[in-house]
Amino acid sequence: YAVAYTPMMARAAIAEGKIVFIHALEGAETLLNTREDTLFWAQRGVAMINPVHMLDNEFGGAYIPPGISGIYNNPCGLLREIFSPEKRRGLTPKGRLALINMAVSGIMIDLAHMSPDSREGAMAIVRNLEVPPMVSHGTLKAIRNEERGLTDEEVQELYALGGVFGVIGSPNGDPYKP
Repeated sequence: YAVAYTPMMARAAIAEGKIVFIHALEGAETLLNTREDTLFWAQRGVAMINPVHMLDNEFGGAYIPPGISGIYNNPCGLLREIFSPEKRRGLTPKGRLALINMAVSGIMIDLAHMSPDSREGAMAIVRNLEVPPMVSHGTLKAIRNEERGLTDEEVQELYALGGVFGVIGSPNGDPYKP
């Protein structure tokens, strides 16, 4: 096995037949208030952070799972989608700043649980800063037509920017259900 801190390190280790581990934080919105916060985590070896996880938060909107999962995974986002779809949340100004701070500190940005609007905002940041984005666990829209799914074009851009995409192996697209 190997520990990777960048997509390039992960690819090199995989090419050697190794299992790759990435020191990551998922749902770390309360840990990213300043540039110093991101430097703190980077200095401790955190290589990837998912700043928007399961629920809409101060950084942006989370994806809404299909069916009953949407009720307990992101109830506020689901209600907003039903009653005020024009108010769907992308990245907030605080979210944009957190992602910029992460990128400048050398921490990869995980797009896995972001709403499509948040994901597009994050992609604009990584394009501008020329840092590789990451989807630690996601689905393909062509296989599962849901908002978490990435289009073929999004996956191609992710790879063109040097990023990594981890496909969920669960047959129903939800790693938390059998």
